[in-house]
Amino acid sequence: MTAENAIAAQETLTPAAIRMFDCVVTDYCMPEQSGLDLLSWIKSRDPNLATIIVTAEGERELIAASLRAGAVDFLDKPIDLEKLRFAVTQAVRQTRRQRSLAESESAVQDLGRVQERMLVAQAARSPVRMDVCFHPKHPAGGDFFTRFQPAPHQTFCLLTDVSGHDLEAAYISAYFQGVVRGMLERGGPVQEIFAAFNRLLLEEWNHTGGWNAPTTEIKASVAACAILIDSAADTATVLAHGMPAPVYWLADGTAQVIGDTGGFPLGWFPDISGLSVVQPTPGGGSFCLWTDGLEEVAAQQGVSELSFAWALQRAQRRNEKLSEIHTALDDILVADIHLSPVSSALDFFRPLILEQYHGGQTGEIDEMQAFWRRSLKLAAPELPEDKLHDILLSSREMLLNALHHGCQGRADQKADFQAAYSPALQTIRVRVCDPGHGHQFNVARREERAAQELTQKHLGLVLTRHLATKMEAERGGATVIMDFAWR
Repeated sequence: MTAENAIAAQETLTPAAIRMFDCVVTDYCMPEQSGLDLLSWIKSRDPNLATIIVTAEGERELIAASLRAGAVDFLDKPIDLEKLRFAVTQAVRQTRRQRSLAESESAVQDLGRVQERMLVAQAARSPVRMDVCFHPKHPAGGDFFTRFQPAPHQTFCLLTDVSGHDLEAAYISAYFQGVVRGMLERGGPVQEIFAAFNRLLLEEWNHTGGWNAPTTEIKASVAACAILIDSAADTATVLAHGMPAPVYWLADGTAQVIGDTGGFPLGWFPDISGLSVVQPTPGGGSFCLWTDGLEEVAAQQGVSELSFAWALQRAQRRNEKLSEIHTALDDILVADIHLSPVSSALDFFRPLILEQYHGGQTGEIDEMQAFWRRSLKLAAPELPEDKLHDILLSSREMLLNALHHGCQGRADQKADFQAAYSPALQTIRVRVCDPGHGHQFNVARREERAAQELTQKHLGLVLTRHLATKMEAERGGATVIMDFAWR
């Protein structure tokens, strides 16, 4: 059956009729709604109905967006009839296979329960403390966190997200973990392990007959983030493909993203460009990893990923469940890896916000402040409203100062904004760091002058120094650290 546009196709794919179809082939470029819009509509009604997107030749980013949205294949224009026949045949087979698997509900549910038990067992056995929080949207799937110990002084942590939410996805996840374990035991580097599995997916799983076969169907892909912790060398080697890069932080709340975020999952393209990053860890510290299901919900709620990750971990400790989790469309898995004991550290700060703003964004300060408010309220609901007001006002003043002076209003200069939380101390710590050289004036004298003149120019400095419980400046004020306590 044919339809001239997405609206006509939706009228054909009624709830009563949609399961009569085994494949949808749609152009990307159509009036009113695109092929991706139609794909999203189909997935919301029958996630097992295979869809093929037709694109202009060479639109790699569009291809990637189509695959992320759930397309099983893509075809370039002009259409090759042999490739079309082959792709449709494979898509029909996948639809029927997926629907058959969906009917095996009890088996899938049993597998999901096994996965959750394994997650708990892995964390409990590890010599490195790990807190794992898993919220599956589906009974079973490819989201998984595991750890291996290739040597007495090494711990290898692996977070995976396999496309699909069925027995096949769970099987691929287990298979990938087996490949990783085997290559680690032979001393293989992380990058080589990922490259080997990428070739395996391309040559033996997704493209039977090689890359030049009549189809480029993507049957399976694996997004993964790996961390190899070496306690003897005080290092952690990080590599992510198609997965959010992890955040590393120290006990004082200082945080940074390690490696590159995003990219393409394994099994999409022959070349994988990600490089491993070696992070020194002489002071211990912690890592936080999460799957992209968390990113999607955080974006829906307008909060930072770190705030949402902490809120999930906190709710789990209290045997509670966040109401925001109900908006998730995908599995969510969060893992905290602590390289040093933190249970007794009263001054341990957990990062909640880790953002960069450039000098040309001063006009967006209201949106930034609203984002900070939502993130802090989610992660620390006990934070008093008057103290939150002090935090937001002081943070606003310090960031505007950093963008105006440190970044000189230039879009190519960026300032770091971080907020961390110590539940034990009931303290929020805000850190603003810009690339400037700081000021040359005497802060005490400037504050005295500001108090006397009360000019608009100096009000921000006076307010910040008196609203914060504690305030420190480094590099002549190019880095400002403010603590706000309410206990």
